[in-house]
Amino acid sequence: MKKHLLLYAFLAYSSIVFGQWTSVNYDEEIGFLSYLDVIDEQSAYGRVITFNTGKHVLYKTEDGGSSWSELPYPNQGSEQVYGMDFYASGSGVVLIYDPETLPQMKVYQTLDDGQNWSMIGPDSMQLIGLGNFCVQFLDDDHGFVGIGQVLYSTKDGGDSWSTSEFSAHITSIDFESPTHGAIGFFDGTFNYFGGIYCTTDGGQTFEGKFFEQNYTDIIKVVRHKGSTYAFTSDQWIESANRYIHRSVDNGVSWDSILVDNQDSAFGIFDFVFNDDDELFVGLYNGIGGRLVKRSAEGQVWQEEANFDALESFYIYNNANLMYISGGLGVLYKNQSISSLQENPLENQVLVYPNPVTPGGFLHLDSIGDASQIFLYDIQGRLVHTSFVFSNQVQLPMRIDLGVYTLNIKGKNINKHLRIVVN
Repeated sequence: MKKHLLLYAFLAYSSIVFGQWTSVNYDEEIGFLSYLDVIDEQSAYGRVITFNTGKHVLYKTEDGGSSWSELPYPNQGSEQVYGMDFYASGSGVVLIYDPETLPQMKVYQTLDDGQNWSMIGPDSMQLIGLGNFCVQFLDDDHGFVGIGQVLYSTKDGGDSWSTSEFSAHITSIDFESPTHGAIGFFDGTFNYFGGIYCTTDGGQTFEGKFFEQNYTDIIKVVRHKGSTYAFTSDQWIESANRYIHRSVDNGVSWDSILVDNQDSAFGIFDFVFNDDDELFVGLYNGIGGRLVKRSAEGQVWQEEANFDALESFYIYNNANLMYISGGLGVLYKNQSISSLQENPLENQVLVYPNPVTPGGFLHLDSIGDASQIFLYDIQGRLVHTSFVFSNQVQLPMRIDLGVYTLNIKGKNINKHLRIVVN
């Protein structure tokens, strides 16, 4: 799923607590964060627009937002950071652009928290058209940049780039692997037509749908366990039905999920999945917001929280840690969803060998009160499930070569592990 979103302020905790949510305020001497990438409970990177100069700069926190330090970035003259994606601690990319003189969008990468930067973007990357852009890097080598009507992709850390051109403007991208991803579009007209294309070969070919209905331009697209989800701008129109569009076959066919329809004045503003496959949706009516959720197996929506006096309603989550941004200086954190304490049962689990050979056995030891095991392929398809009746399990690996996700689940354990078969 997409790793950054529009957020404001994550700079100092306040003592305001209601329900399970804690309000987080900000230090106005620094400015406000317009993008945020959270790495873990303590570390986060943000693009800050300063109040005194209006410049776009990089900041990092290592104490959960209590204090921030500015990171050096490769600016020359009036060049500023217009996009970013930090995918690991110390490692990330930024999009640099000079709005006064340069049409070229430059891509820089750091592997040491901004102490050194390398320019990795192609010279042909131009910020033209509607001026829209988005960036996502999965690791040091694999990355995607959408600018205007062109998707740029690299498999070697920017040494070489391939391009895919479209007839519509890219609004959102989300890749769950170097090969499997989705792109959302806007046709650039006042009809606000939109579409979603999916790829299973890293962008060489695409399958999808263009809706060709008013206000179907895609606001956000998410890949989750092999399926594609998105919502459109008609969700912001009063009395509109609230739907999240879904494809389970990489864009060949689509259906829709009707999101909690108790009050038609609220439209979808953002949505995320957590590690338990629960779908959380932020609903907004211009002055306040509601957070609702649906379990992986259920059809009933439950209300998680209500928020007043919001200017927006963006959600960020990392695994089961969740934040909600409501505008300048308004950020909430759910302490109950957050994995603030490690589960000792999960830390005791032993899984070996990894990598494992096809036809061999994967050994699971000390799995505690786990009751069931699930194995998913890279596209999110379930390839094996079994019930657990002892503290030790030998799992036969009668599957193809590749990367899989192992989910060990029980009353007090819900552990996900990456398994390599080669």
